[in-house]
Parts: sequence; C-alpha cells; structure tokens
Amino acid sequence: TATLFDELGIVVVVGGLGARRGGDDGPPVVVLRPATGEMSIPTVVGPSPLTRFRHAAARVYPSDVDDDVLAQLGPLTREQASAGGMLLVHGGYNFDGEFFGDVLIMWTNGEEIRWTSPLECEGEDGLAIWHHTITRVGPGRFIALGGEIMRPRSFGGNSLVRSLRSPRELRLRARIWRTLKTEVVPQPNMAIGTGFIEVEDWVGARWLHAAVHTTGSDGDANTLVVMAGFTANRSDMNGVRLRLRSTELAVMCPVVLDLATDPPTWTMPPSSSSSPQPAPRHRFGSTVYADRWWVFHGGCGSNGWRGDACVFDLHELRWRGQLHAGRDYVSHRTIAGHTLEGGVAFGGCIPTPLGIAPVAKWDVLLLCDDSAPEDGNMPSDEEEEEDDDDDDDEEDVDLDSSDLVENVVDDDDSDIDNESDDMHANDDSDEETPD
Repeated sequence: TATLFDELGIVVVVGGLGARRGGDDGPPVVVLRPATGEMSIPTVVGPSPLTRFRHAAARVYPSDVDDDVLAQLGPLTREQASAGGMLLVHGGYNFDGEFFGDVLIMWTNGEEIRWTSPLECEGEDGLAIWHHTITRVGPGRFIALGGEIMRPRSFGGNSLVRSLRSPRELRLRARIWRTLKTEVVPQPNMAIGTGFIEVEDWVGARWLHAAVHTTGSDGDANTLVVMAGFTANRSDMNGVRLRLRSTELAVMCPVVLDLATDPPTWTMPPSSSSSPQPAPRHRFGSTVYADRWWVFHGGCGSNGWRGDACVFDLHELRWRGQLHAGRDYVSHRTIAGHTLEGGVAFGGCIPTPLGIAPVAKWDVLLLCDDSAPEDGNMPSDEEEEEDDDDDDDEEDVDLDSSDLVENVVDDDDSDIDNESDDMHANDDSDEETPD
C-alpha cells in the first residue's frame, strides 16, 4: 500500500510482494519524496509486526486514536503525533502461508517509524482477510469492504474462499468491529460484471477493487464509492466461490454506499453508465487529486496487462475519459500490482518467461491543463494522435480546458497473452497464488 502525507511531502509505501520471507524485520517501509525524487528507508524504532502484502491501509489522525495507542508509539503526546503521520494497517498475508486479521497503527515522520502491537478489538477482531479495502469515512470511523477469507471445510482443508459481501465498520477509539446492515435501491438486472446479474449478487462482494470516501461537490454528502476489481457472479453461491469456478471482473461503473442514510444504502448513479467506460481491471494503481479526480492506471484485464490511464469525476460520478500519454517517459509500458498515490507509479509486477516478477519502478504522473506550454516533457499533438489511433477498446473523451488533460503515463494496451498471467488469483485453479 502507499499513503500520501501531503503536509510532510512524503508518500509512505508499506509491505509488498518484494518483501523478504520470514518477516523478522517487519514489513518493509519506503518513504518517497515526489518533489525531490528522493527515496529512503526510515529507521525502525521498537518492535515490528510480521511482513505482509495484499493488506489494506488508511490514513489515521491523532484524534482517531486513544491514549494507549500513543503510549505504544513512543510514548507520543498528541502534539508529537501531529508532527508526523499515522497509518492503519489491516489484514494481508505473507510467503510463509500466514494470513492476518490484526489492526496495527504505524507512525512516521519520514525519518523513523514506530508500530503498535496488534490492537485488541471487540466484535469481528481477528478475521483473517486480504484483497480488501479499508477507508476512513469520519473521525475514528473506518469501513472495511470486500476482500477474501478462508473458510475451512468440515472434512479438512481450506480450499473454499469467501468474498465478504457486507461492509464492516471499525470504531477505532472504541476498538469495536461491527457488520453494517445495508439496503439496496432496487435496480434489477444491472450490468455490474461482464454479464447481467441480479443486484443482490454484487453489492459489497468485491476484491482487488478500490474505494474512496467523498463528501461531494457541496461537501454535504457522506458516501463510499467503490470501483473495479472482481465481483460475484451467478456461479457463486451465497458469497462462497469455489476455486474451480470462474469469477468475473466488475465493469467500470461505481457502486455508491450512502453512509448518511439509516441504514446505509447502495446505489449505482445513472450518470456513471452514460459515459464511455474504461476496460474492466484489477490490481491497478489509483489516486485522487483535489478531492475530485480519481485517476486509474494499469492493472490486469481480461485481455492482458494494461498501461492506460483514465480519470473519474467524483463530483459528477462519471468518467471524463482517457488521459493523453507520453510514452517515452515510463520505465514499463504495462504494469500491475503497483501504487499511484501522490502521482507516483511505484513498484508493481511484470510478466517474464519465468513468471511474475516485482520490478523497481518509479514513474511520476504529471498533470497540467491545456494552457501549459509544450517543453519536450509532454507529447506533441501528432504523438497524441498516434496514441489515440492505438486505443482500440476505449474511447478518448476530451476534458474541459480547466480539467486534467495530459500526463506522462503510457496508455498502450499489452499484447501479452493473459493465459500466462499469474496475477489472476481467481483463475480456474485450486492453488492459492501469492499475489
């Protein structure tokens, strides 16, 4: 995971596929400074948890935690805690076959990091989960959505994997988990996956997706917007999917959980299906600019690995089109499993003849409006036209002159056969893939 601490000017990357086996030194943590292009490994102060990947993380503020958390982190006063940044890390697994359901708090000032021990929580504490999201939706309030858990068979073995449908709420100061009871605005036969399925089959059942909290254009909304990843299909029974059965990628239409209603209500905005949509994908990178522009890049799709970039408008809840690209300024034209936080496409994996391999990648997403002069760092009109000609399965939609129109991330599709794509953890296989 990667988290932006904008007041510190840093992006903090925690864990990942490149982590060493064994976990004696804890999850690797890397600090990126996009403004200067510097990267550093902070000093670990105190004990560390086991290394992991495919966990979820969310920004935490000092007011979200109790005094015991601050005592474990130093002790730190609230003023000292405010001089750095705090992060909640939840779940994941590692190369040693260990699956986690713990809640950890990390603090960093960019130079050093400190960890709490796993927090003891009431309710569903300890549920081992991965491929999920956890999102801060208010002071001390976090929503864990989707993900996968192992469910042992009565006659032995752990070959059943369940995708969680119901969101779970964590009240961090009180340290209480509870399952949210939600309702669905009736929208039968809605195209959520690559086929048509009933609305009850897709609500909340997501993994390898993305979720962001938004208050809307007027600041009065309180919604969780969910996009992409895998979703349930007709072959899944009661949220339990067999490894020998297929799943499907969710189409790139958002589902929105309105947290201001009682109970919270799921809807799909009509405007989201009225504009051209990018191709479905999972294991992509995404980030939000100016609390409005949700940018997606890369990932794995049904036709292979991707390198395109596209933007979703969180105020109008519709796609604004593909971003134009500068192909000569990326280290890998297609990528998956990377992060995009803070505008830095960091890490990720690529396919090789020997299988999936982590890569050392740091490409910066530079955004500007159409008034910015071309100085050689951005593609010319002719280059952009060539890029447009190569895009066969997505329609480019020009943004308004005041919007984001250019970047330096490649938008060419990969010709790699996805039958060799080990990044698909949901292939028709009985084996648990590492990522």
